Parts: sequence; structure tokens; C-alpha cells
Amino acid sequence: MALSLVNVIGKEMKRGLQPSTSRRTERKIIEKNRRNRMKHLFSVLNSHLPSQPSDQEAKSLLDQIDEAIRYIKGLETAVKEAQDKKENLRGKKRPSSSTNNNESAAIISPRIEIRVRDSSLEVILTSGLHDQFIFSEILRMLHEEKVEVLNANFSVVGNSVYHLVHAKART
Repeated sequence: MALSLVNVIGKEMKRGLQPSTSRRTERKIIEKNRRNRMKHLFSVLNSHLPSQPSDQEAKSLLDQIDEAIRYIKGLETAVKEAQDKKENLRGKKRPSSSTNNNESAAIISPRIEIRVRDSSLEVILTSGLHDQFIFSEILRMLHEEKVEVLNANFSVVGNSVYHLVHAKART
């Protein structure tokens, strides 16, 4: 609880204390309020840390601050790792491969075109160099749908891979 400066100075003036004494008292009160505020903030910071099996009261203030710093840095590392994993799973962050003149390969969004004629099926997949998993997913889905793959081939042109799958519905 903060001490009221007005109340203390008013009481000192009534007692006939000198203004220099009241300034000194004022600085003491300001400093005491600052220490109380800092103590409260450290308490709040410590309450946000995960509880440790050891007694928190036995730790010095410096140890508590060091623990908070380690905890925050650990959280920052975990967040960065989670973001990297999320980007990798989304396919946005791909390993960089270089062309002959050392430029990064462009990221190409996959495109799928499906043509159906009678009982035959033609699947054309255009993707980037690092999207080979999409081709295997297409083959897996065709297998699940009991579609017989007659022919599958691919060609690489620049930073794009073109897959062509000819299939026939099983009867």
C-alpha cells in the first residue's frame, strides 16, 4: 500500500519540521513506494513461472529473475520451432536448391487436372521440384478408389515437374 505523500508532509508541517526534512521524507516515501511496486512486479513475474519442486521462497530475487529469463528464452525457442514445423508441414518452407547460376528455385503451387473419357482417366499434375509427396498421394488415392494405373511418367522442365498418369476404372 502506497503512503500518501500529502498526509506525511502535512503532518510534518504541523509538527514544525523544516522543508529540507520534508524533502528528505518525501524522497524516502517515493523510494519506499518504488521498492513496494518492484516487489509486487517481481511477485507477479514469479507467479507466471511454472512451479518448481523446490521452495520458491528460498530463492533470491536474482535467482528468480534468472529463472524467468531462462523460462522466457525457452518459450521463444519452442515458439520458433513450432513455427518452423508449421511452415514445413504447410509446404511453404522448402529446402533451397540451386540452379546453374546459383539462384534459388522458385516455389510453384501444385496444379491438378483430371480428364475422364469413358472408363479411362488421365491425371496431369504440375508441381515444384520439392512436391513429390503430392504425386504419391494421387497414386494412393487412385489405389483406394480401385482404379488401375496403366502408365505413369514424369518430366522435369526448369523448376517444374510434370506428372502424367493414365488409369482405368476396374470393373
